[in-house]
Amino acid sequence: MIRVIGLGLTALTGFSGLVYEVAWQKYVATLLGSHSEATAAVLALFLGGLSAGYALFGRVTRLVVERSTERGRPPRLLLLYGLVEAAIGLHALAFPWLFAGVRALSVAIPHRVSGAGFALDVGLVALLILPPTILMGATIPILTQALSRSLADSTRLHALVYASNTAGAFAGALSAGFVLVPTLGLANVVYAMGVVNLVAGAGFGLLGLRRRGALGDLEGGPLHAVRLGLLAPVALLAGFAAMALQTVLIRVGGLAIGSSEFTFSMVVAVFVPRIPRGLLFGVQAALAVLLVGLYRVVADAPYWVWGVRSAFRDDALGFHFYFVTLFLGVLAVLAVPIGLSGATLPLVFHQLRQEIGGLGSAAGRLYAWNTLGSLLGALLGGYWLLFWLDLDQVFALALGAVIVSAVLLAVRLFDRRVAVLALLPALAVPALLPRWDPDRLSSGLFRERRSDPALWLGPSEAFARHRPNNVVSFYTDDPASSV
Repeated sequence: MIRVIGLGLTALTGFSGLVYEVAWQKYVATLLGSHSEATAAVLALFLGGLSAGYALFGRVTRLVVERSTERGRPPRLLLLYGLVEAAIGLHALAFPWLFAGVRALSVAIPHRVSGAGFALDVGLVALLILPPTILMGATIPILTQALSRSLADSTRLHALVYASNTAGAFAGALSAGFVLVPTLGLANVVYAMGVVNLVAGAGFGLLGLRRRGALGDLEGGPLHAVRLGLLAPVALLAGFAAMALQTVLIRVGGLAIGSSEFTFSMVVAVFVPRIPRGLLFGVQAALAVLLVGLYRVVADAPYWVWGVRSAFRDDALGFHFYFVTLFLGVLAVLAVPIGLSGATLPLVFHQLRQEIGGLGSAAGRLYAWNTLGSLLGALLGGYWLLFWLDLDQVFALALGAVIVSAVLLAVRLFDRRVAVLALLPALAVPALLPRWDPDRLSSGLFRERRSDPALWLGPSEAFARHRPNNVVSFYTDDPASSV
């Protein structure tokens, strides 16, 4: 029963975390601006704080277990996690006042709109965002350690914690963009999520006071440090690929649906027994194959969205039905590849588990590497590389990262020479993919509302008929908004 309640509370914390991300982005836009550099800075702070939190609380969990074992008492990890969640809630309740203070400080400090001035404002924003995001990194390492009953049980439990947190994040991303922020406003949304975290903190605290750990599970000598080896770059590449693909899909979604907060919310929402030795490699290989198939579908996204939009026309009553239909369509296309991507970390964790007392440390280090990869994917794939590469090339780069991770897994799990000889040719696949036709993405179909006979003729004819009159002539694939 304690595990069921704990997993339910974990879903709540995942929900609040994604609502915070959406709300903070809107808050900070008034300080940094809403341009791509500001978005990249906020995302970097959010992911950087999470990465630091995973690493920090992985070590904290290990120290708590070691000291409790030395004293002959079970570790009170759930109580510790309750205090962490309560601290996040208190920060949220104070956030509007803290933001007002930071904004006043930014105005009071003389600085120009330049690189140095922007860096100063980013530093001020870091004072707001880094403390709670570091605390959010406690979820995976502490709960993986606290709720596992045995080493054999730990993989399933870890996957449940990860899935519960991701399910909550999925709901939070949709609710924030479509319901909470438009209905309550930014300040009230942050207050409401602060209460959610306080409730979750109180719940975990009560569970911690009630639960008595099985000390026997933790006995057996000193804990050994976890060695990630090749699994560290695998986790990093998985994070890079997922975030780079997400940024590409958000930009393509803007060209297909129109540039709106709903596009961002939908794409972000889509992105959460004994395990056979080769399953992890099989997941990565299958993901690479599916991404190759997805490559062509994404290029025609404006056409498919136009077909859905034409069925709803401009009737205001159909607004929510339109976006629900779009979301279900995006989910149908991306569910399997995103599901395989989400399965990567729990499977890697299974390869890392060595001792019951080191589960939190292993999870913390693993997710720190993965989140660092997500940070690189956001900054490189979502901003910096777009000065030189187009969206299709960034997609191909993400595919290459998945293939490289599959090669590394094959080297670790199977015969090294055979794996390298068999898989190295696969690295040529991203370079051989046909380029996306820029005229299709810049055809401006996101402005079309009415049905057209060209819809029945397929993507090529539809794009050809609308190219002369509806081209978005200013479109370029650079870090600025694509629409």
